[in-house]
Amino acid sequence: MAPTSNADLLVLLVSDDTRWRSACADICLARHCNVHTASTGFQGLDNLRKHRYDIVILDDTIDDLSAFEFHLHLQDLTSNDPAVLVAGSQIEAFLKLNPDGDEKQLALGTHASILEQIPPAIHRIEKNHVENAQR
Repeated sequence: MAPTSNADLLVLLVSDDTRWRSACADICLARHCNVHTASTGFQGLDNLRKHRYDIVILDDTIDDLSAFEFHLHLQDLTSNDPAVLVAGSQIEAFLKLNPDGDEKQLALGTHASILEQIPPAIHRIEKNHVENAQR
């Protein structure tokens, strides 16, 4: 069933940086999304096994998994296709390893630019869910 409001959107934030994770969560919560957090990549993967996320926001500097490794696991674990926002300093390496990333589903940027990309991503996904529900 498609979400009918932002309160129905489920967001997973994966970062070992407590302040950045909190900043992302604040943005999502201000837009009435449900937010789950994980401080390690493996915790994030465990969450993916249990829930169906609309958006996954990933910090590429997590020690236990690279953004690319996490993204590969995400593709194996999810039947839906959540939007993925990857933030950090290793973006060019991620792009080299994942050159075919769907631009609609994958956003890359610095930590600050990803914070700016969260609201439009939420809006875009909400709009897609509404359009799909009307079909």
